[in-house]
Amino acid sequence: MKIATWNLMVTEDWSKLNSQIFIEKQIDRQRQAWNFLKNKLKPDIVFLQEVLLKSIDESELGVNIFWTESHTSMKYSKNDTSKWGTAIFVNKKYCDFTKDITLEVFPNEDSKYTGKVKVV
Repeated sequence: MKIATWNLMVTEDWSKLNSQIFIEKQIDRQRQAWNFLKNKLKPDIVFLQEVLLKSIDESELGVNIFWTESHTSMKYSKNDTSKWGTAIFVNKKYCDFTKDITLEVFPNEDSKYTGKVKVV
């Protein structure tokens, strides 16, 4: 079984996070990274951090990709919000095997840390 993890958000200039051009480049870069993972590495399970929802093939959401918004969305235009989160990918061979794969998100009760624990 192949298990991978990848933080898809890499930048040296965090001040550009609210820029539409920056977000569009990130979406493109994340799609390329995701294609590399799926088509070259061919993992069974992938844990993804800092995922832009727009970079995910929505036909896979809730079937092979379990995504949740994990922190404040970046608003880069009046009509659009870029949703950031984490995702767990489960290879189709396992999704075909069992139809009862579900996502559970457990909020952290500790006020010092606002993250969540996600289980598929």
